[in-house]
Amino acid sequence: MQFLFTKDAQTPRGVYSQGVKVGKYLFCAGARPVHPDSDLPVTGDFKTKIRCTLDNLKAVLKKGNASLEDVFSACVYLRNMADKPAVDEVFREYFNEGRFPSRVIVEISRLMDNHEIEIVCSAYVPEPGEEVQCLNIEKGQMLSEPISRAVRIGQYVFCSGARAIDPDTQELVQGDYRQRVRQCFENLKMVLAEGGATLKDVYFTTVYVRNMADRPIVNEVMREYFQQGKFPLRIIVEISRLVGGQDIEIDCSAYLGPKEYLKTKGGHLPTGPFSQGVRIGEYVYCSGVRPLDPLTQLLVEGDFETRVRRCLENIRAILVKGEADFSQVYTTTVYLRNMVNLPVVDKVFKEYFKKECYPVRHVVEINRLNEGHDLEIACSAYLGVPGA
Repeated sequence: MQFLFTKDAQTPRGVYSQGVKVGKYLFCAGARPVHPDSDLPVTGDFKTKIRCTLDNLKAVLKKGNASLEDVFSACVYLRNMADKPAVDEVFREYFNEGRFPSRVIVEISRLMDNHEIEIVCSAYVPEPGEEVQCLNIEKGQMLSEPISRAVRIGQYVFCSGARAIDPDTQELVQGDYRQRVRQCFENLKMVLAEGGATLKDVYFTTVYVRNMADRPIVNEVMREYFQQGKFPLRIIVEISRLVGGQDIEIDCSAYLGPKEYLKTKGGHLPTGPFSQGVRIGEYVYCSGVRPLDPLTQLLVEGDFETRVRRCLENIRAILVKGEADFSQVYTTTVYLRNMVNLPVVDKVFKEYFKKECYPVRHVVEINRLNEGHDLEIACSAYLGVPGA
């Protein structure tokens, strides 16, 4: 792994790297509209802020010998969904028609330093003659946005967020919430099929809900679509707003080859239809974990710092099961109920990660996590380097 730093992008304000290159893949930390020369927020209108954010990503990608043309996945966090049209307009300036990345865009409670936008992206630099397929099928949920429905790279398929859109009417599907969850998965099925995959190949899902009280219905429907013992990884969070006022959106990643589903009693046991971890070749992917005591499976006793450590210890148990350790972690995602707790997260991260190999990271404040917890952390690791 190659940990990237460039003075042409915003300086990290926390325990993370700007980017990490893993083979032909490059993963960028969440970028914000900060001027790289002054490390101060850029002035100007919202489009100027979007451009500055994307320019920061360009600089990190360039450091890893990649460009925005190589980006296959993007996640856009907004403080106000009313700004989405501006995001779409600027994306059309920066990305090529027909080669747009897959994308999720959600409105959340708060970003670091109270910024209005943060963008996370992943890129892949193909060998000469190697094909990266952008999938844009004319069925299911039709999109007028500058995104691809999915992108296939080798045996991987990365899907944009699917919403509960009826493929015949292109309007919100009729029926109750259960039917809307099903429609999200039906729309994902259509896209996956275009990439030669099925839901059986899905190893990771992110579920964005407007009300965490709907989680039991999500669980019920996921049990209809996925097989016990081979549930995908999952993150489920309650956010402020989705595109079009929808109340659920689901994205996923699939792999067409063999997968090892990881299970350990040493950490946070699944409280729904999801796996703790999945190993694919030299990669180990972890579900979001919360600060649950592995002995009682209840919230660990102690302060917020104790809860951060408990999350990381629960992650450690999954990593060990996949024959990995923290020196091999290249991405982390941290969901907080209150951004004021970020300095505590940084303090504990410094104990678990070495400065020369901090993973990339994005941190967002969201409305609610399962069981009212105030912290959830997910990560990915690569076994292609020796452990510390």
